[in-house]
Amino acid sequence: MESVFAESVSRGERAIDQVRAIAAGLAAVSVLISDWGLVTSFATRSWISLTGLGVGAALSALSLARKGPRTRSRLALSIVLDALVVTVAIAPTALWPRPDYPGQLLMPSLHFYGLAIVLSGMRLDRGLVRLAIGLNCALALGFVSLDHHLNGPPAMLAMGDITLNTALFVLYALLGTSIAGRTRRLVVDGSESVLQAERARQALGVYVSEAFASEVLDMDQLQPGGSVREAVVMFSDLRGFTAYADGLPPDQLVAELNGYLDAMVEVIRSEGGVVDKYIGDAIMVVFGLPQPRPDDADRAVRCAARMQAALQVHNTARAAQNLPPLRQGLGLHRGPVVAGNIGSADRLQYTVIGATVNLASRLESATKDAGTPTLISSAVVDALSGPERARLALSPFGTLNLRGASEPVEAWTLAAPPPA
Repeated sequence: MESVFAESVSRGERAIDQVRAIAAGLAAVSVLISDWGLVTSFATRSWISLTGLGVGAALSALSLARKGPRTRSRLALSIVLDALVVTVAIAPTALWPRPDYPGQLLMPSLHFYGLAIVLSGMRLDRGLVRLAIGLNCALALGFVSLDHHLNGPPAMLAMGDITLNTALFVLYALLGTSIAGRTRRLVVDGSESVLQAERARQALGVYVSEAFASEVLDMDQLQPGGSVREAVVMFSDLRGFTAYADGLPPDQLVAELNGYLDAMVEVIRSEGGVVDKYIGDAIMVVFGLPQPRPDDADRAVRCAARMQAALQVHNTARAAQNLPPLRQGLGLHRGPVVAGNIGSADRLQYTVIGATVNLASRLESATKDAGTPTLISSAVVDALSGPERARLALSPFGTLNLRGASEPVEAWTLAAPPPA
């Protein structure tokens, strides 16, 4: 939250730098146009204004170019700079008055001090706003007093003018304070909302894939329904683990299963796969959701090969603990799936369903009797890129008659896993 708040303050200060630089530039142009004769004759009046405005524009440009957070001391110096730029810019009007000079209280330029007060609210610090109010009001009052001393009371000045100017400076003070307080509250509330949303996404990501969690949280509303997508579905299941687990204490069972799942999920995520769900010691993985990629098939088959290699490494670690090796079966199929919120109105699960999912599950089950750890449908193999197909040790397995399939399925297997 602190970083978000600091970034908001920095953005506000950059906006003030931009306003100051633009205002100083425009004022300098105005002096050049209106006092061109005085400028070319190097009159002190014009060159004081131009020098002050030029310094203000240059310092603003320098501040814009500097990176990193704006410290409170830098913000306070910026407020002082605002006041000094305004002072130098309008000083000649009182020091060298024109014949038609109406008096400082009737000059619009006096209200540049008010603009500086209002802009100070963008620093989101009421203490700094109070500094701006005190400094700019003191300088404005000082100029009015100096003008009265040097030039006498304006002939056209009325009590209403004094009242109006006083009311305007009170309004500037209220606006600056309100901007600082309200904007600060908005930034804090926004930061808290972002933080809570991120925590919700992370918490949801513990129970479902982070990719699915992000897509669910981005939905305008949660309701049953889905859409047809093209995806590669992979099922992974441990062989004989249920019987083995019957004799294990609960803590050891959970520790061994989590160790295996950690090793497999690391590979799955590195290849861009999305864990749809855990079913006991089985893992259902989808490639192509939430967003499809042209190399979904490549990543899925490569993931299967790497999972075999990762299991060899995991079994080596298990052997060092006098634990028996684990065996797994992998089934992969590619085709259309229905992806979306499945369930009732009060209990939804974002998942994928359809014949493609069922066939991938059947292929995984078939590895038990096929004598091979991996069975991949020809729909996946046909979608492989040439280089990836040549690199992977794929071998045709033959035709399988799978339960629930309307026709035989041509399957392939990975002859040997590559090194982990």
